[in-house]
Amino acid sequence: MKKMSAMLLYLFYQLRYETVLFWSINALFMFSFTIISLIYPDKINFTIMPSGPIYVLVIVVGTKWITRSLSYLLRLGVSRKLYALGSLLFTLLYTFVHCLIILLFYGIFKFLSITDFDSLDFLHPSQFIFSDLSTMLTFTFTPSPWQIFITDFIIINCIMLISMLISILFHRLGKLGGYSILAGILFLFTLSLTFGWLSKLFEIIMNTNIVLNLIYLLVFIIALATTYYFSTKKISIYCTLK
Repeated sequence: MKKMSAMLLYLFYQLRYETVLFWSINALFMFSFTIISLIYPDKINFTIMPSGPIYVLVIVVGTKWITRSLSYLLRLGVSRKLYALGSLLFTLLYTFVHCLIILLFYGIFKFLSITDFDSLDFLHPSQFIFSDLSTMLTFTFTPSPWQIFITDFIIINCIMLISMLISILFHRLGKLGGYSILAGILFLFTLSLTFGWLSKLFEIIMNTNIVLNLIYLLVFIIALATTYYFSTKKISIYCTLK
């Protein structure tokens, strides 16, 4: 228990500067757009999406995960099993903190009634997940706080876990092997766009019950977490030290 607590504290300590810097810059931009939209309500139109930059941040954090944490923690006596479990627990806590901050910003905008102005719109993925097709296309659906929280919690966890798996991929196979597999995934993605597989998948998702879609996403997260856990249990430290 003490090792787990120490590991979590170390991971939060490692990410403190970039997280604080990220949210400071993100808040500066959002409130700058808010002030400009209030000064020139009829001339300038902004769409604010606080979650968007976070998705980029967790990609950067996740893809460098093994390099930044594995070597040091294993040398401190943390077992690979504990490292895997601690990483997954940290992902949940890190995601939870980001979701709370997003809700805080959303609450501030609601309190100031900013979302009622025509010159400033609040865009969030939950508007696509919890709305029907007509309101989704017109952006007239206003998500509730719990819808925002659940959507971000699931999306950020998915992105973080996929990025951490990519980190393991590069750790095990090196740059050549890692980029080769990523190129293959990108090729399959291009094929899916060419043959319309993604559009068909999107239609299926839109016609499926929202609760079922959330359950499928949760199962997907569990599958990613399980894959990460078993991939990390037998990971070698020596690739990291090269």
